[in-house]
Amino acid sequence: AEHYRNKNCYAPCPEKLGWFQDTDKNYESVKKTTETLLKIAHRYKDESNILGIELLNEPWLTINLDNIKSWYKEAFNLLREIVPPNWII
Repeated sequence: AEHYRNKNCYAPCPEKLGWFQDTDKNYESVKKTTETLLKIAHRYKDESNILGIELLNEPWLTINLDNIKSWYKEAFNLLREIVPPNWII
């Protein structure tokens, strides 16, 4: 996160960090996060040394709880269809 705050990113820095703030840009961030999680799940689903996957690390305190809860349920269900049942999500 410090890299983002200082605009010293290894890749192009995102213009705005955040989710569910009623803008198309933030909707795209949520969509990209879901797509990334699905790619990771497909790539590593057959690896026996993987124990689980985290949906989101440290969501913002000001995030709309109804929106994030809905997304967590959606992402959980999508991943559960892909990864082995012993993975912790």
